[in-house]
Amino acid sequence: TCKAGSPVRVAVSRSHHPAELSGLLVAIGTHELCALGSSLKFSGIAAGEQDIYPRLSSSSCEWDIAAGQCIVEQAGGVVLDRTGQPLRYNQSAELLVPAFIAAGDSSIDWLARLHWRTES
Repeated sequence: TCKAGSPVRVAVSRSHHPAELSGLLVAIGTHELCALGSSLKFSGIAAGEQDIYPRLSSSSCEWDIAAGQCIVEQAGGVVLDRTGQPLRYNQSAELLVPAFIAAGDSSIDWLARLHWRTES
């Protein structure tokens, strides 16, 4: 788990790094990047190998995320949208998932720490 003073292990995409990621990494402070495929990001969070997985674009489809969200939540973690709510499905005709943060330690207010929260 993420301990104060230790590097935060951040699961990121191997193929794309949105500009917003740089701001989140600054807010995190000391960190270690772990470039992984999507299913491994969720698995790593659930296993405690990574601390957070920020998905900053809404280009993922629901079927790409749903099982990973279930695995993280069953392991005690969270997958939250920008308002701090768990991801919900069947909210749009395109079946695209909004930006989210997956985290293994649900006791940390990651959205506040990352200055990433927006009002609903």
